[in-house]
Amino acid sequence: MSPSRSQLGFLLLLAFLLPFTAALNGHLLLSSVGRRSDLMESTEVSLSVDQVEAMSLHSVVKRLRNADLTARNLSLECMEDMLLFVTTVYDTVQDRASPLEKEFLLNGALKMFDASGKVSSGLLTGRRVFYGMLYECTGISQAVAGRERPFEGAYVRFLLSRSLGHWKSPDACPGALKELGWDACVPKSCENKKDLAEISSFLEVPKEGSPICSVITMEDHRYHPNVGTWIVVGFMVLVGLLGIAASFYDFFVAARKDDPVMQRTDVRFFRAFSLYTNISEICNVGGAKKEGQISPIHCIRFFSICWVMIGHSLMLVYFFCASNPLEAMEIMKDVPAQILTNAYFAVDSFFFMSGLLLAYMWFKALKTNRRRTMSLSGWLLFYTHRILRLSPPYYVTIVFYTFVFRTWIHDMPTYMTPPIDDPCSKNYWINLLYLTNLVDYKDQCYLISWYLATDLQVFLFTPLILIPFAFKPLLGYVVAGLFLAASTVANAICVFLFYFPPSDFSFGKQDPRMRDFSLYTFLMYDAPWIRCQVYIMGMVLGYYLQVNPKRRAPKINHLVNIFCWICAAGLMLAAVLVLYTWTNGTEWTLAQRAAYSALSKPAWGLGLCWIVYACFYGYGGPINSFMSWEIWVPLGRLSYSAYLIHMMVAVYLPGMKQGDIYYSTFPDAFVSFLLPIISVTFFFALFWSAAFEVSFAKVEAILISSLMNRSRSIGKRRSERESPDSSPPGTKVAVSMPTEDLPKDVRF
Repeated sequence: MSPSRSQLGFLLLLAFLLPFTAALNGHLLLSSVGRRSDLMESTEVSLSVDQVEAMSLHSVVKRLRNADLTARNLSLECMEDMLLFVTTVYDTVQDRASPLEKEFLLNGALKMFDASGKVSSGLLTGRRVFYGMLYECTGISQAVAGRERPFEGAYVRFLLSRSLGHWKSPDACPGALKELGWDACVPKSCENKKDLAEISSFLEVPKEGSPICSVITMEDHRYHPNVGTWIVVGFMVLVGLLGIAASFYDFFVAARKDDPVMQRTDVRFFRAFSLYTNISEICNVGGAKKEGQISPIHCIRFFSICWVMIGHSLMLVYFFCASNPLEAMEIMKDVPAQILTNAYFAVDSFFFMSGLLLAYMWFKALKTNRRRTMSLSGWLLFYTHRILRLSPPYYVTIVFYTFVFRTWIHDMPTYMTPPIDDPCSKNYWINLLYLTNLVDYKDQCYLISWYLATDLQVFLFTPLILIPFAFKPLLGYVVAGLFLAASTVANAICVFLFYFPPSDFSFGKQDPRMRDFSLYTFLMYDAPWIRCQVYIMGMVLGYYLQVNPKRRAPKINHLVNIFCWICAAGLMLAAVLVLYTWTNGTEWTLAQRAAYSALSKPAWGLGLCWIVYACFYGYGGPINSFMSWEIWVPLGRLSYSAYLIHMMVAVYLPGMKQGDIYYSTFPDAFVSFLLPIISVTFFFALFWSAAFEVSFAKVEAILISSLMNRSRSIGKRRSERESPDSSPPGTKVAVSMPTEDLPKDVRF
């Protein structure tokens, strides 16, 4: 049934007048917007009614009708579609549209109107983009009589100056995501810079010129696959197929572990990639509570990585992608929200655990075989083992993001911003060298990878603390204390010299004397000489736990135990919550900022020290029972892979949403985005870990085992050629590299 003339008129009335009415209301809101936040920095906007009316669809169509499109510098196909569009709309308004024009109106022109963005509420809460309907627009494909080419829609975004004045006026187009975005559906034949520039001229405001700063198309954000893409995809497919084949072999063939065939090196290499076996080992909780285990570690890992994911997701989704970022920031200033916005301490928890497990396992190896652990080959393996265990999943993450993942980020209105050169295109090799926090630090590839670089750089210097402990405990404590004090003093000095903030939270009150914020990132947040504070504390505790086993647990009075738990909780809560006034806009003095920056992380470290100490020696009570729950074991094992891939998940999931993202309450945010991001991350982390972490760790173990056997074989043949009495006792022992006493965890 075809629509009546009155129905068509009503639809067109809505199409023309609603944007105009909303724009007029928008004028009243925009005129009151001032400088409310560093995030939403904007000049005051004062729009005239003429400016608002000039931006309405009614005015634009009227100018299109009166303009001589044939005189414009449009491409032939674009001009043909624009003429068809304008003529159909105009004829319908004049009540002289033909049946074909009415059909085109319903299936083409009106859909194009409907799919275009409309000025809506939320301007005072920081809205910058007026989204359209992507799939409605791109789904337009209307046959046109007399030609083979259909009329199709293309989704674009016009970036407008904040005052809707001429784009060349001062501060009209500041960039950095500060313009207003209006999404529009245009003919697909016009989806090119030349034609879009001509179309932009129809949005000129009388006597003031065009407010269009630039036009963004979906193609502007499309990374096309290249040779690197296919190399990475090929490698990952190969590992995946190898894992599937090895899984079938393990499940159906390798039933007898004592079969000599199973001990062949080539078979061991093949089986190392078995997804079935590797996933089973990740999920296996047997031995989690055996003697000598630090039970709370897996629980701390899991909650720390969840804290990291929540912090990153909130920053990305609700501060930069939300349609009400100012409202989100106000909500996040509440006292309970400080726990979410100060997720930086979760990273310190990982540094602490790195130092703890490193020292705990190294001193265990030292007790087992002191000579071998302190030998040149032992130190060589100390570094080689670490790099080989960390690198495979990390390297795959970097090249996957650089060459594959970015090709997936398209057709996502959320990320339709002015094109920015991704640093990974030129700097991914810096990540592979673990130098991303030191070399070209302003253009870091895959920002979260700084942690891997900083952690490894701290690790390189840990023998400066391990060796003194190995020779004399008191000397070890003194050296560790000196390094900790030096790092703390350096932290405070940097704050005084460069007027740094107390925390990395970029929306707190900043000192106007501070220079580029990236200098804070380089000298403080990513700096190994600063972040080593809790790492050193973890090493000291790891040494203490190893030389004082559970059977020699110190006696602690019940009241003293409770008091220590209260102090630990108080220190950790204070480290997180004391920033409340600063995040709410109160300016701190340099002394306050320096004190917090230098002492907050050691305070957090002291709290972690007590938690681990108390649970290890049996003073944790129900807290230890909860933290030692076996369910945390597989989740904790996945923390490394989850950390590596979580940012890609946090980027992709919100990008799938075609329209506005609003922040209302934390429970709503948790259910809508945070829980899906955490769940999807751990799901993929299971396979990422099985394919690239556990498998290559096994390959490394096989290689080192082969080298050890070869070394023993050479030593044996050499000793057989020599006279039994020609050498002093002990010189005929083959030099081998210790592997069994090194940390089994690939992250620490």
